[in-house]
Amino acid sequence: MSYLNQTILNEIQAELTSNFMQLRQDIIDILMHSENANDHLTAQKIQNLSRDELIDMTCQLSLPALDGKTLTIKSIDAALNNIDIDMYGLCADCENEIGLEELKKDPTQQRCASCELKYQKQKYNNFKL
Repeated sequence: MSYLNQTILNEIQAELTSNFMQLRQDIIDILMHSENANDHLTAQKIQNLSRDELIDMTCQLSLPALDGKTLTIKSIDAALNNIDIDMYGLCADCENEIGLEELKKDPTQQRCASCELKYQKQKYNNFKL
């Protein structure tokens, strides 16, 4: 990936990590404002969880307010893992490079524009069944 030098990767990683930490705090805030005392205990535990543990825990919680945040956390985690294994910026389907402008718009992007279009069409067709 010639266009993704270490400086760019470091910037993207810092942005993703910051977004992840903000989402963690958002989840804690949602849990602390819940009327359920168990949610308050869960909020306290979340502070020290690893990324994987946080994803597992939020998937187990049945609060509709967390649904979108859980999906976003999973996307951020996937992108950070791809950076760790030197696969960031490669399409998950065809392994071609994802355009830098696309990654700047959405650093969690997992597919190139062509494969994303195919994926969205397939997803739409599955909903029609």
